[in-house]
Amino acid sequence: MKDGLSGNNIVDPEVRKGLDPVREEVVRFFRDHPFLLVSEGRLAVLLCRPVEMVTAAVNALEGEGFLFRKGEETLLCVEGCLVEAKPT
Repeated sequence: MKDGLSGNNIVDPEVRKGLDPVREEVVRFFRDHPFLLVSEGRLAVLLCRPVEMVTAAVNALEGEGFLFRKGEETLLCVEGCLVEAKPT
């Protein structure tokens, strides 16, 4: 898992544990707002979470094929995929 900013691997289990709730919040956000286009920075503000944690969660969801980008900054959910996504 990457931290989303520096590209460093996150190996600390406490840090990993802290990312799981954020990933779940990102999944819930896109389930509730499937047509809202949002940047990671704006998503962090909406979720009241640090940008680094939201970025890491988004990167994980992108890697799993649940999110993709339109342009360089805007995040979109893949229709139907987040309905099947299971928060870890």
